Amino acid sequence: MHTEIEHKAKLKNVFQKSKTFGFNDFEMEGSWIVIFTEDITEQRYIMNEIIMNVPNIRYSALIFMDENVGGDYRIFIRVKEEE
Repeated sequence: MHTEIEHKAKLKNVFQKSKTFGFNDFEMEGSWIVIFTEDITEQRYIMNEIIMNVPNIRYSALIFMDENVGGDYRIFIRVKEEE
């Protein structure tokens, strides 16, 4: 899923509340890709594939894994347009 967050908002207000300490108050703005996975194994596999196969993503993007209070596993990637 790709979404555009036009005004700063906390993760817990844009997406369902996180189980991860500190993520609920993380402020999000701009373009984001959110990948929902079946389970933690698939989440780890996809995250590893992204890191290993997308050149320089570790240095050029904000990317993190999370589980929400509903038990959904997700990967967030902030997309920045190059100028």
